[in-house]
Amino acid sequence: MQTHIEGIRQAADDRIALERNEARKLTEVAAEVFAEGELKDKTIAEAHVREQQLQSDLAHAQGALQEAQDTISALRKEIEQLRKDRDQVLTDVAKAQASADTIRKLVPFLDPKHLPTVLTKGGR
Repeated sequence: MQTHIEGIRQAADDRIALERNEARKLTEVAAEVFAEGELKDKTIAEAHVREQQLQSDLAHAQGALQEAQDTISALRKEIEQLRKDRDQVLTDVAKAQASADTIRKLVPFLDPKHLPTVLTKGGR
């Protein structure tokens, strides 16, 4: 009976050692999984910070783009107005040139007694 009890005790000790070994392995695996989880949490937190920075950069870039587009639009309007002004000036110059040419052609036919008056009034 003593041998039988000793055998049961040995089996129980072996079983306890095996369970302790398994518990130690599970604890180590759990610690590794926990460490990996913390690393992933840190990586996720860093990714969120980076995402927020990128969102901020994007918002600034979009604002700058809108400002540039507004400036381009204003400059295009200004260029269009300058072109219209130039065209009007060219038209006015052409009319003035035509009027001057007409007057030059008519000067020889004017009565000489009126010629000094016309030249004086015309600024010549």
